[in-house]
Amino acid sequence: GTDWSRTRSPARQNRPPPPHDPAPMFSSAAATPTRTSALKTVTCPFNAHDVSHAFDPAAMSYAEVEQSDKLFALVAAYVARCSNGADGTPPSRIARANPSRGSKGCCDDSDEEEDKAPEEPAELALGLGLFKVPGPDGAPVYCLHQRVGEPVSGDCGGVEMLTALVLFRETAKGGLDALQALCSQLVDQSEASLRKGAFRLHRYNVRMGHWLLGPECAARPMDSVVLPEEIIAGLVRDLEEFFAPGTRRWYREHGIPYRRAYLFHGVPGAGKTSLLQALAGHFRRNLCFLQPSHPELTDDKLQAALQRVPRRSMVVFEDVDAVFDAKRKAKSDKSLLSFSGLLNALDGVGDGPQGQIVILTSNHRERLDPALIRPGRVDVHVPFAHATPEQMRKLFAQFYPQAAPESGAAFAARLVERLAGKEVSMAALQHFFVISRKRAADEAVASLGEIVEELRARDDEAARRAADEAANGEPAKVEAAAPPVLPAPAPAPASEAVALRAVWAGMIMVGLCATPMVINQWASTMRSLFHG
Repeated sequence: GTDWSRTRSPARQNRPPPPHDPAPMFSSAAATPTRTSALKTVTCPFNAHDVSHAFDPAAMSYAEVEQSDKLFALVAAYVARCSNGADGTPPSRIARANPSRGSKGCCDDSDEEEDKAPEEPAELALGLGLFKVPGPDGAPVYCLHQRVGEPVSGDCGGVEMLTALVLFRETAKGGLDALQALCSQLVDQSEASLRKGAFRLHRYNVRMGHWLLGPECAARPMDSVVLPEEIIAGLVRDLEEFFAPGTRRWYREHGIPYRRAYLFHGVPGAGKTSLLQALAGHFRRNLCFLQPSHPELTDDKLQAALQRVPRRSMVVFEDVDAVFDAKRKAKSDKSLLSFSGLLNALDGVGDGPQGQIVILTSNHRERLDPALIRPGRVDVHVPFAHATPEQMRKLFAQFYPQAAPESGAAFAARLVERLAGKEVSMAALQHFFVISRKRAADEAVASLGEIVEELRARDDEAARRAADEAANGEPAKVEAAAPPVLPAPAPAPASEAVALRAVWAGMIMVGLCATPMVINQWASTMRSLFHG
């Protein structure tokens, strides 16, 4: 996935690059000097004066790594970890807030803060300058980290300065071959799951055109996914056969792309994401998420995404039913992806890495065009339905492992009876067990009526919304009903209620006006309310 189009051949390095000339060009034709519209071109990605104190540029081969490339973050992290100043001075660093502090999510499998070393609130990333790091064979590689171009507008409206990396290696000691070996080694390390029961999470950045490398995550065990046994066993068996020795050769001999595609379809909250994470950890695969409904995703970008996907990956197309309607027309006016482009990507036109697993997710299979999910394009359909009595028992046993099996059976039987033909999702059941975490097993069984009450409240909300839509001819804005399992708060005293109303009014005024006079007036009112 590395773009070597910006590399220079060793023969080009025999001529030292000229220093940049910052002097502007003026036209002599006019009476007053004016800047010409001549195109400014750059044929060398670095200034010889910036590196000549450490080595002779004419004796070096070099390769530029642009900030928009996936390799940029990998090289920067490696250099920051292993570098020394090229001229013997301490290497420079950029201080910034630690982005992973307190937000490891699925990768943090421990809730005992005292058992872990405290995370630093700030981190030191690679700074600007010239650095010296060991290459694949131990010989030195130099890295120049520099700012390039003019300030540009950032994604959030701020101003950013773009940077670039230039790698140097002595031509007589391997040159470009050594640089390519180093870069390939970094990419391979980033795509490999380092331990059993773990996977790496990647998301495709449409604007930058590469997969964003996420952390290595601890996967949930397969037996923690509460689905019908025949579904999990059949899916695992199918994947094991696909990865078995000799399968790749069989596909090649028959001229079939070596890939496997699945459709995970069914009701929301039934366990699609949980199963994806468990499968990725079980088979030690990278889990790569791609949003086909992204407004900037084009046919070419989708092809490029699949061609550059990390090795040993499971590529997930999320919510494919939200992209096109039954007439193959994009549901969003801003969408740039064509239906034929999506089909070509799924068919493997413009082959990427072999042995990939493609998984489409959808809450409504009936809304998908038959051509999208026909045999050969999607191999296996995996249904996700509402909770069955078997799943109810298993989920009860997971949250109450010390309870007798009869308790789980009683929970499932009583819940089915109270539902009276209604259905409940696995997400709703898990929500009930989470808020019941301080209850004993028999107390949870006695409280299962709360599940039915919550379902009834949601049905009433849906009925009100449908009635309002029928009356007004447009979707009504209905506030979500509060879950009945949560106790209603006691009414606040009159003085406290007045204070709270003043707080909200003050926040609104500050947000709308934000003048010093208004802010001071609001602060004075708050002091008089809360401090007499």
